[in-house]
Amino acid sequence: MYYLEAIAHNPRGERVVHILAVLILVAMIAPKALAEDESGSSPAVDVASIPEMPSPSFRMYNPFRMFFRGVEVRITWAGPPDKPIVALTFDDGPHPVFTPQILRILEDHGVPATFFVIGRNAERNPELLRLAKEKGHALGNHTFSHTRITAATNGRLKEEIERTREIIFLETGVYTQLFRPPFGAFDARSLAEVAHRDLEVVLWSVDSRDWATHSIGDIRRNVEKRVHPGAIILMHDVHQQTVEALPGLLEFLKGKGYTFVTIPELLPIDRVAWGG
Repeated sequence: MYYLEAIAHNPRGERVVHILAVLILVAMIAPKALAEDESGSSPAVDVASIPEMPSPSFRMYNPFRMFFRGVEVRITWAGPPDKPIVALTFDDGPHPVFTPQILRILEDHGVPATFFVIGRNAERNPELLRLAKEKGHALGNHTFSHTRITAATNGRLKEEIERTREIIFLETGVYTQLFRPPFGAFDARSLAEVAHRDLEVVLWSVDSRDWATHSIGDIRRNVEKRVHPGAIILMHDVHQQTVEALPGLLEFLKGKGYTFVTIPELLPIDRVAWGG
């Protein structure tokens, strides 16, 4: 049995929404909103499968708590809505061709970012992990093999997380506490396993959909129409179209007055390790 005990607050500390109400709303959405894992067990929330699902523009403090074990799960969709800051995040790398190009573009524009790396790719390209850290970017865990964590056993999930965390640490000295579940999919069981590893689950509030289109214009429009103060922007450092869309997107966001931060700079907690 799980006791869901959480309140989301805005920067003034006012009560905004009870997370239980959010979960009930999600449960009431059409079947697309809930995906059952491959083992046929507990329902899994898959962010990528929920069309037009509004993303909260605030951080959800302690949205899940296992009452009997006292396990706290921290999930973040976005940062403070009252500050003109955004956090660029890149998933699935490091890629031997596209990641160096993205790092060069970010350096040319003086923009920090957060890279959620796949362990097997990091193992193949450790020099890019070190380079990202040297350039002041933050590093996060995206599992070792991009596995859907709702379909993984607890033992498999532990291996996926810890193996990737160890690779990042051995190559960079960063013991990251940032975790992004592949596909944005999670359920209560997998969240509890993540929480036992003292990880902050980082989702996103703006999806560039660079994984779904080759159109540079579409990628830019997906971000430019939806960006907001405190936004966490989802991109991938494994596509040519992302490389091509990035310079113009950075110029647009700067022109709108946004400042770029890493996820650890966005989150109001002290204990998240990062690469800066």
